Amino acid sequence: MIEHHDHPIQSSATLDPHLAKHLSHDGLGLSDEDKQAPVAFLKALSDEPQVPASR
Repeated sequence: MIEHHDHPIQSSATLDPHLAKHLSHDGLGLSDEDKQAPVAFLKALSDEPQVPASR
């Protein structure tokens, strides 16, 4: 999903102005670190390693 959002943005009537400023660029220009940060954050929200499922 992150790679999808780092591709060129197409203009539309509903495009957020904050994203519109990136129209002339090749997507959002995310670095490798920018791409890894949300994944690390979402993994940190999971408590599976600390709390095993009891069934």
